[in-house]
Amino acid sequence: MAWMHAGSEPTESISESCERLRQEIRDWRVSVGKSPEPPDNEKFLGVPLSSVLVSRIQPFKAIAVKYASIIAQGVVVPINTAELDEYRKYFRLLCHSKGLFCGLVGTGGLGVLRIMDDINNAIEEGAADRLNLTDSMRQLHFCIELLNHDSGFDYYDHRSDVSGHEQRAVITKEIERLEADPAAQQSEIDAAWAYYIEMGEADE
Repeated sequence: MAWMHAGSEPTESISESCERLRQEIRDWRVSVGKSPEPPDNEKFLGVPLSSVLVSRIQPFKAIAVKYASIIAQGVVVPINTAELDEYRKYFRLLCHSKGLFCGLVGTGGLGVLRIMDDINNAIEEGAADRLNLTDSMRQLHFCIELLNHDSGFDYYDHRSDVSGHEQRAVITKEIERLEADPAAQQSEIDAAWAYYIEMGEADE
């Protein structure tokens, strides 16, 4: 999307496109029986740490695509989502990112896990034959599209008076610091998760 590149389009175009993405998320939440906005959706996670989490969830993308390919064949199989709990944690945090695109990645990841949970429950209840796999595939495709958003576009905030180049330089430097110090990186993730728990955030 050419409009996403800093300085390539008028500010109004960027704002309108961001709002369109937000509206798509609201519409999708309503379509699956949720409120348009996540509960207590405070944006507390900075873009540098959000970008680190986006890097950590990369393996999940392959899992989601493989799962979708199985469902597309009309086959339903149980999946041990307990083994994906670390990803679920990261996605929940990303939903509170100050970056729009990082937040979309979080929403997409939680959406995939919700679909897995729903299908698992149907299998356990002996109701797999009642599943609408066409609808499940539609939702999976949408969620995977969200997962594939480029978090790098969050390095630039069109509302800021600081130039895009300067913004990107500051965020990149902080990401490099976190990547070079695994202990500091994990400490910040743990602190963010502790804050999330203190918020009493409801499970999505």
